[in-house]
Amino acid sequence: MLAIFVTSLLASFVTTYVIIMFEHHHHSYTHDRDLDSVHKFHTEAVSRIGGLAIIAGILVSQPPIWLVFAVMPLFIAGLLEDLTNQVSPRIRLLFSFVSATIAVYMLDVSLLRLGWEWIDTTIIHLPIISIILTIVMIGGVSHAANIIDGFNGLLLGFAVMVFSLFSWVVWNLGDQFLLSLLMATIGALLGVMFFNFPKGRLFLGDGGAYLIGFLMAIFSLMLVQRHPQVTPWFPLLVLIYPVFETLFSIYRKIYLGSQSPFEPDGNHLHMLVYKWVIPKYFPNNKIDFLHNALTSVVMWIFTLPPLLIAMLFWDRQWVMISGVAVFCLYYVLFYFRISKVGSSSKLEG
Repeated sequence: MLAIFVTSLLASFVTTYVIIMFEHHHHSYTHDRDLDSVHKFHTEAVSRIGGLAIIAGILVSQPPIWLVFAVMPLFIAGLLEDLTNQVSPRIRLLFSFVSATIAVYMLDVSLLRLGWEWIDTTIIHLPIISIILTIVMIGGVSHAANIIDGFNGLLLGFAVMVFSLFSWVVWNLGDQFLLSLLMATIGALLGVMFFNFPKGRLFLGDGGAYLIGFLMAIFSLMLVQRHPQVTPWFPLLVLIYPVFETLFSIYRKIYLGSQSPFEPDGNHLHMLVYKWVIPKYFPNNKIDFLHNALTSVVMWIFTLPPLLIAMLFWDRQWVMISGVAVFCLYYVLFYFRISKVGSSSKLEG
């Protein structure tokens, strides 16, 4: 396992280094120059093809070909958006469903239980229902990962924590196959993160973010499907931050903002932390990338409680359900608290 981890880490690291070293040759195609968008918080044009380095790191570990084939439609759609800025969120969401459909049939993964006997035996056991829920779940998590990718290291750091927690559980369960996939993925992520955090010399882009989200969903399904003792609520609690961020953003945009859920805005939780929390405690920091990186650190700390609960009680469903409910509550309270601080600051200004 150590050899797999190190090999993937080195492959990802070298690929990232090469991309950065030769960026003067491809900067006109790969750099994100849209610095004025409401959901952009960087001040320099940076290449956003970090997903290529993650792919390289995973491929050297020789993963099952079906895993690579399944992720490609989604990854390519995200990469095309990174290169052209012409692939709409709806199209990318559609391609996430394509990748999910391929995964269902080629990887033979599906959502077979929710942990509630009546629902599992009367609804989930129906193949068409299970397939639809699985496709929506994979597509939704892939999209959710892209939503929280906005600051140096935020998604990468969160993903490393998630996959490390999954590795801890599968190691206890003795699943060497799934553990090898997870170790390769962690190595590939860390190879990019060395350059992405704290300064942000290479961005994941949509391709990299969707790739990470897809792997989060697939490994969640594989873990629950291969090990009946793992409650389905375990991966939900582990991924509750991006999942609830997405659901709350849809509600917020439609019912509070009267806008399309596909339209980007600057009011996600991590964006409010950047605009109102970090300046409050670091008001004199003139190095902008540190504000960016500190936002990620705050969000990592914010997501730690559900991860720690999941690590300790991964096989106890009632604890997982309680953890999900508590996180959703303190997310909403934290969000509106920051929003109130932001509104007060605007009025004072």
